[in-house]
Amino acid sequence: MSAWPLRDRLDLAALPTAAACARLHTKLVLWEWDMAWLADSAELITSELVTNAFKATRALGGRGMPVRLRLSADWARLLLEVWDASPALPVRLRALPGDEHGRGLGVVEALGATWGSYHPPDRRGKVVWSLIDPEPATASPGQRADRRRRPAPDGRVPGRVRGRQQIRHRAAMAAR
Repeated sequence: MSAWPLRDRLDLAALPTAAACARLHTKLVLWEWDMAWLADSAELITSELVTNAFKATRALGGRGMPVRLRLSADWARLLLEVWDASPALPVRLRALPGDEHGRGLGVVEALGATWGSYHPPDRRGKVVWSLIDPEPATASPGQRADRRRRPAPDGRVPGRVRGRQQIRHRAAMAAR
C-alpha cells in the first residue's frame, strides 16, 4: 500500500486567479476525503505556495506555462506540492513590519509541520512542498487513523489543533 493512498492533482494557468482556484480545490478535496479539519491550514498554505509559483512563472515571462498542485494524504497527514517552471528555489525572507512582501514562507512554516523544495528529476522547474501533520510524531499510522474516526466527548474532531483565530495569530506572528 502506498504511503499516500489519497491523491489528487490540479493544473492551473499561471494567472492571478490561480491561488483562489487552488484554495477552493484544496478545500473541496479535503471535504471529499473526510479531512475537512485540515482545511483552514491547508487553504492558507496552498494559497501561499501557488502565489509564489505564479510569481516565479510570471518572472520567466511564461503566461502559458502551468502551475501544478498535488495533494497527497493518508487520512491523518496532508502533503501539498506545487510545481512551477522556474528553477530558482525559494528562500524564506525576514520581512520588516512595513514590508508588503516576504511573509509567505513564514506562514507556510508556521502552519505546516515542515516544508522544503527540490528539483524533480524528470522535468525542469521546482517543487515546493509542505506537510501538515497535526498528530505527534510518535503516533503510528494506525493510531492516527483510529483517533481521527472517534470524536472527542465535547464533539471536537481529533487532530483539529488550530481554530481560525489560532491560525491567524500564528500566521501574524510568523510574518513579523
